[in-house]
Amino acid sequence: MRRQLILAALMGVLMTSPVHVMAVGPAANTTGSTGPSAAQMQSETTETSAEEISAEETVSEEALTEESQTAENEGADAQNTSSQRSAKEEEAIRTRKFSLVTLADSDILSVFSLRDKTLGTMALMDRNYSNPAVESLQNLDGDSIMVLDYYSIGQLMDALYAGQIDAALVSDTFHDMILEDFPEFEEETRTVYTFRFERDDEEFVSQRESKKVDVTSEPFILYFSGIDTYGTVKARSRSDVNIMAVANPLTHQILLVTTPRDYYVELPFAGNAMDKLTHSGIYGIDASIETLEQLYDLTINYYARVNFTGFMNIIDALGGVDVYSSRDFTGEVFHIHFNEGYNHVDGQAALSFVRERHSFADGDFQRQRNQMEMIKAVMHQMFSPSIMFTYPGLLQAVADSFTTDLNDTELKDLIRTLLSYKDWNIQTYGVTGEGVRRSTYSMGSRQLFVELQDAASLGRAKELIQMVFDGETLPEDTSIPEETTESMEETSLTEATSESAETTAP
Repeated sequence: MRRQLILAALMGVLMTSPVHVMAVGPAANTTGSTGPSAAQMQSETTETSAEEISAEETVSEEALTEESQTAENEGADAQNTSSQRSAKEEEAIRTRKFSLVTLADSDILSVFSLRDKTLGTMALMDRNYSNPAVESLQNLDGDSIMVLDYYSIGQLMDALYAGQIDAALVSDTFHDMILEDFPEFEEETRTVYTFRFERDDEEFVSQRESKKVDVTSEPFILYFSGIDTYGTVKARSRSDVNIMAVANPLTHQILLVTTPRDYYVELPFAGNAMDKLTHSGIYGIDASIETLEQLYDLTINYYARVNFTGFMNIIDALGGVDVYSSRDFTGEVFHIHFNEGYNHVDGQAALSFVRERHSFADGDFQRQRNQMEMIKAVMHQMFSPSIMFTYPGLLQAVADSFTTDLNDTELKDLIRTLLSYKDWNIQTYGVTGEGVRRSTYSMGSRQLFVELQDAASLGRAKELIQMVFDGETLPEDTSIPEETTESMEETSLTEATSESAETTAP
């Protein structure tokens, strides 16, 4: 019980298998269906015109009613089955949702209106999931749909708005990214139909199992991912908080390494194409893990994932925490003011505190420092005597607040190890970068704000991580030594001069 609470508190701050297709509406079909029937598609489609459906496609009202009731019953059964799955079984299930989207003035009013139309999909990132949807649509319309693949959500949306395609299959994971570029997207488009997919991914589970170690006697790395969503933590979304806890149970040291959300990194699964670190989250927790492993040249042994809702629930269940602020500022989220010094915060205030960056000249770097302060505050509260009286609320908060690949035994061993020693040497470090505008894998040629990697700070992070693994004592000041900084400044000046010369060359 206590081990789950402590892990949850720490987290607060922080494809080749068969695919199952399910129609989404008042109730989802049971897992394992081979695809939605014509009746289901017609009953779930919005703004359908009866004149557009041929006689052989028309389904009687009685049949629709009966099938709808069956779908509701099966959906309830599927939900009950899902709640009984073990943690490992849940981890192996990947859920995605796709919408068939058209422009608002399109004549496509149902899935049966796609004959001889052009459909846009996303080639690499969605294909394993969207294939069943495309096949279902083509089966309905006699393979008359032309399918065009695009390599970024930006390219796909540009094609839809330019009339190069008639409809697009869009994953819900890209919703917020689309709104950033197309603020009126929801008013300018119409969702004709929605698919949901559940895909078994035993390979991912197997890979995670192979990286596990004995946390009571071996150094290990636990990756905390904070995603920018409310509601269920199982949704795929951008990973805005990326903190690695590097721990050595023998020397009682923990190094918290944070990486900026906008860090310009290579995505291993996409042929090392460049993108923001935060975007890796929309392709799954495994994509974020692989990206960080390659960036720091290490192995991440475990992960834990939390979202906004889970974070607020955990802080509230703790009765709030006292967090130190080095700045006087007002957070944009919930418009809460923080004084320099210690502030007692509840869930909403805590979220406002760790999300704010626009109030600071150094933006995301100060936000990272605030996130580190929040971790300290949460840990202090978790080990306070008063926490014994908050178990009921904590248990309720923990239930749906996070996901992790730590099983019960591993969690028990981890917490026993943490509690076995009072004075852990806990240090923090954040890599830095230079803000510029660059194109990204996820948004194509659009120039987005990113942070170019700083070689000196990245090298320092690797050095500190190795110190933990080697059993060396971490310094109280983890910043880059002055001589290293001066050397890097000279290198940066040379590179900047060279880049400037290339830019101005004819």
